[in-house]
Amino acid sequence: MTSANTLNFNGQHFTPSEFPEGVLSHMSDKVVLALFDVRNTLPKTHALYPSPLYGAHVRDDLTNSRHNTRGDSRLSDATDFFCRRSHLPLVYQEVMKHLDINGAGFYKGSVYRGATDLWVMVHIDTRPSEEKIFWTANKVGGDYQYTYLSTDPKKYFKTLMELCL
Repeated sequence: MTSANTLNFNGQHFTPSEFPEGVLSHMSDKVVLALFDVRNTLPKTHALYPSPLYGAHVRDDLTNSRHNTRGDSRLSDATDFFCRRSHLPLVYQEVMKHLDINGAGFYKGSVYRGATDLWVMVHIDTRPSEEKIFWTANKVGGDYQYTYLSTDPKKYFKTLMELCL
């Protein structure tokens, strides 16, 4: 696996400076290339914004998070970004059809640019395909409540629909 700091950002809709300082050297190029692909398939009006938080891309917190580098023994294969709520249907479609994205979460209640009602946070990762997982997360009282497509599809799509409204 190669780190994302080796990628050529020329011609992309992102610049390295949009990511928190230092994260690209701890991230897999595969997840950033997937992010490039998703953005490149969207209309020009549908910007995506990498989270400004370091931990939204890279962590070393001893969890099973795909962001975790496990003491620099692996590259993070996850990233979080924001999109406008009104753009989520197209963003969702592109994320879900991307062959390298095997984990995706759609978060309601995350703050970006001081607002929660205009933005949706999206997590993507390039975990192994046999571990595919998709979820929604709704912030209630400061904590996220997770709903997984595999265990409660009705609630998953209900929450997803609420994210778009």
